[in-house]
Amino acid sequence: MEKNTLENDIAEQKRYWEIAVGNMQESAAPYLISDKKAANSTKQQKTYVLDQSTKELIMNISKGSEQLIHVILATGLISLIGLCSKEKYISLGVLPTGECKNKVLPMVIDTLRAKNFKDLLLSVRSQYVNVLKYQDFDLGEVS
Repeated sequence: MEKNTLENDIAEQKRYWEIAVGNMQESAAPYLISDKKAANSTKQQKTYVLDQSTKELIMNISKGSEQLIHVILATGLISLIGLCSKEKYISLGVLPTGECKNKVLPMVIDTLRAKNFKDLLLSVRSQYVNVLKYQDFDLGEVS
């Protein structure tokens, strides 16, 4: 890759993260946890079992793609948080792929732009693709 192309690529990545991080706002989610100290000190895992019809619907929409299943479930969560908090931007942590698995990347979604769930789903999918595309950028360089 030529030096000029590499510099343009890095500049593009930085612009993406500056906009994304600039749009981040606090959502209602942290306030749903009554004991913040306990929430920060202990990691918990919960398992939810979907009924067969919901599972089939998600599988049909995603056509079996694990990435799309993740996007569908993330969209549902973002939709719920957006409805509860009335915030314009909802931030959701995304685990990167490849060798960068020791960090969480912010995916920032503008919930007010979506007219319906399908629009929100397309927006989440687009942002998810961008987060993974720019996952190698050092977020410490974003001012």
